[in-house]
Amino acid sequence: MFKNHFKNFMIITIFSTWGSQTAMRSSDALAKTNRQFQVFDITKEPNRKDWKRFIKQDPKKRQQMWNFYSRQSLKLGSWSWGWRIGWVRTCTFSREAYCATILKSALFDDAVVVRSEAAIQMGKRYENSQSAIVINLLAKAYDNHENFRRGKPLFVQNRILFAIKQVGGDSAIQTGTALARENRHANSYWQKIIKI
Repeated sequence: MFKNHFKNFMIITIFSTWGSQTAMRSSDALAKTNRQFQVFDITKEPNRKDWKRFIKQDPKKRQQMWNFYSRQSLKLGSWSWGWRIGWVRTCTFSREAYCATILKSALFDDAVVVRSEAAIQMGKRYENSQSAIVINLLAKAYDNHENFRRGKPLFVQNRILFAIKQVGGDSAIQTGTALARENRHANSYWQKIIKI
């Protein structure tokens, strides 16, 4: 009887020790990952050194960083606007799914400069694609009430109209014409760019 209790105690001790060591290794790996990705203060505007390092970072590492912060429920809006612009620019030509999500989210960002940058980069990314999905998304962004002050469109509207033109196709022309028709400044801008 004593032998069986001692044997069970040893097995439990061995598994407890192994479990503790495994947990410590996992905790060490997590701490290393945290240090690796928390090199940037995402709540403050990037300094020149951090900006260069972020922009030049290996795309796989950047995706790992995005995934790391996303798992902590820190999405694009959690980053300062300077970092958000960095994400938009680095995602312009990436075909990774998370980049499409970033660009879409940025079109409706709180900061007008981020919305504007997203429109510019969407135009580049989908140039000549004639994508109805992208045209509809840009049209929805154009109508965002945050893009107007006292009923007048902000500069971001011109960026969106230009992006729609870049996407191209008959649907883009029809959509851009319909959107621009509502404001004489927008309409004047649209008439200029469709001739280019």
